[in-house]
Amino acid sequence: MTLTIRLLGKPGLEVDGRLRQLAGRKTWALLALLALRSAPPTRTELVEILWPEADDPAAALRWTLARVRKALAPEVEIRGDPANRLALSVRSLTVIDAQVVTGGAYTPDDVERLQTGALLEGFAFDDAPLFEAWLALERVRVASAARAALRWAATMQAHSQPDRAIEYLGRAVASDPYDDAAHELAVDIRVASGERLGAIAYVESVDRLYRRDLGVPAPEQLRRSLESPVPAPANPLVNLDVSARALLAAARGRFDAGDYEAAIDAARRASADGAASGLSRLEAEASTLLATILIHSVRGRDQEALGLLARALLLAHEAGDSGMASEIERESGYVAFLAGDYGGAEAALARARSLADEAANDDLAGRALTILGASRSDRGDHLGALTALHEGLRRLAAAGNGRWRAYAGTYLGRLLIELGEVDEARLVAAGAVAEARTSGWISLVPFPLSIEADAALAAGDAETAAALNGEAYTLAVEMGDPCWEALSLRGLARCRRAAGEPDEARRLLVAARDRCSRYPDTYQWAVAQVLVELAETENGADRDHVAEARRVAQRGPMASVIARLDRLAAHRVLATVLFTDIVGSTRMVAALGDLRWQQVLEQHHALVRRQLVTHSGREVDTAGDGFFATFESPAQAIRCAAAVASGARSLGVEVRAGLHTGECEIIDGKVGGLAVHIGARVAASAGPGEILVSGTVKDLVAGSGMAFGERGVTELRGIPGTWAMFAVDPASL
Repeated sequence: MTLTIRLLGKPGLEVDGRLRQLAGRKTWALLALLALRSAPPTRTELVEILWPEADDPAAALRWTLARVRKALAPEVEIRGDPANRLALSVRSLTVIDAQVVTGGAYTPDDVERLQTGALLEGFAFDDAPLFEAWLALERVRVASAARAALRWAATMQAHSQPDRAIEYLGRAVASDPYDDAAHELAVDIRVASGERLGAIAYVESVDRLYRRDLGVPAPEQLRRSLESPVPAPANPLVNLDVSARALLAAARGRFDAGDYEAAIDAARRASADGAASGLSRLEAEASTLLATILIHSVRGRDQEALGLLARALLLAHEAGDSGMASEIERESGYVAFLAGDYGGAEAALARARSLADEAANDDLAGRALTILGASRSDRGDHLGALTALHEGLRRLAAAGNGRWRAYAGTYLGRLLIELGEVDEARLVAAGAVAEARTSGWISLVPFPLSIEADAALAAGDAETAAALNGEAYTLAVEMGDPCWEALSLRGLARCRRAAGEPDEARRLLVAARDRCSRYPDTYQWAVAQVLVELAETENGADRDHVAEARRVAQRGPMASVIARLDRLAAHRVLATVLFTDIVGSTRMVAALGDLRWQQVLEQHHALVRRQLVTHSGREVDTAGDGFFATFESPAQAIRCAAAVASGARSLGVEVRAGLHTGECEIIDGKVGGLAVHIGARVAASAGPGEILVSGTVKDLVAGSGMAFGERGVTELRGIPGTWAMFAVDPASL
């Protein structure tokens, strides 16, 4: 028996075609967290994420866990470890669709069975903002992986079942109408199948779509298979396979020497001879090398490379060469990684690692793990990144590959800075600089230099940071690499900001932005770092810069960049927050019946809203029988709460209220921040008919004549420290 858990589109459970019931938004939210979060959540984390305002969140978690456990049994268990972390434990054959697409281990048949749609489609979680934020980021990552799965399946079926391949691509572009890689592959398959007129019509339709919606023509690479003539053999006097291998050796030598244009020319001729030779493996090898040179030659040719890699991957699989297939998957994943398309990147890189293991090749496995760790780090999965990078370094050491150890060490140093391990980060980054130089990978050196500079600045050594960034910039300019130029200029700008020179910092950051927009294939994480630094330096004054940074970060998504932009977009105001709700509402519904309860609820809502107008309050949110409002005056907030409590008694209900005054964050018109959480916790501590306030509110209304009774000092769940509570004496109002 196979249990299928569908998280894509409309969620559902199925056992061998028979549906199994699991109802409720929070049950599916809990299941999604357990299935997709890289670090298993603790019970405390789950409570804070899913039930931030519940009266008894622990009970809500227990009840929801019981429902999920019942639905998944006996195939899957939910187990806890000594640290109270919860994780799914699979006891028999179980398929979780979102895990399948993000893990990359699928067949074309698996992909065909995938349900289209967003992760937990149709569900909203306004009452759980932390989960809503996590879900928004996961939806981007999973959607990216799902499109990549459809493109991969189309590639695998291009020769044997072209109609099926075209169907997969249709599903991919239905999800993203501007998926360049899917459109190019659709054209290539039509041309290879002899449908040249159909391919021309398809290109024209895509061009119209791009011009109408984006204001730009369709990418030139869509016409590549239509317009590229078949090159003549490079040397008709020798066997084509001999010529191809000789040109491959020449291309590799020129590429290693940094002579990219000559390397590309030799690789193109090798690819032509390899294709003409009729030897599939040789053609795949030549196409892969040409694609690799196009990707790494800093000339914005990644999209052309993807078309070559798609054909090479099919040939490598047909030849049964898992090592070459690993190399192709890694390069495809690397292109997606650079573009910030992390869902698709990580699926390809996971396949690359698996294929390398199949080939027993430590070098290929180490390379795949390096980019996989970098991708996870980019999107904020620190634990997953740390695991991949350490394993990658171990495999590369076993293979004796110093060049890639320098590359992996650079990403590890960057990750350690994010984790606050600054001293270790400096050592790791300095080691990466030394290893890059020793191994002869001079074009990489600016990258670890800029990371070492970041670590030095984090340690308070601005002088060393400036010197390292200056060296990195000089080398990057010499190499003509826009990514490293931009990152080193960003580093210099950060040094200027630290020295209290924001104008000079802004000048450097504008220059960095211009550098990393020189070509279309620039590393998007680097672009995002420059843009968010620029937005912060300007304190969010240029909204175009903020919007541009957010657009880049949301594609990944890059969680840490989005968080920085959210903090920048927020503004803070001092306000008194008031929370009210009806006590014992569930019991009253049972006693009164639905119709009478609805009448009482409508009267209660009208009462609260009248009093908010009378006392200059602003309604922020309402859910069920509860209200959340803000006031400029704490005294007015108290009087409003008292009027609501008094009026509610005439309706036959008791209301409790809680108030706190503090700085609130206003983001996109929504009120949030610690002060809001404190107010909600104060209200949760109040008894029937009671108006409870924090010590802050009591102190602010001193001299108003209002009287209070002490309710002791208590801890508020999830809030640091202890808090004094006071009950308002209604007779004093």
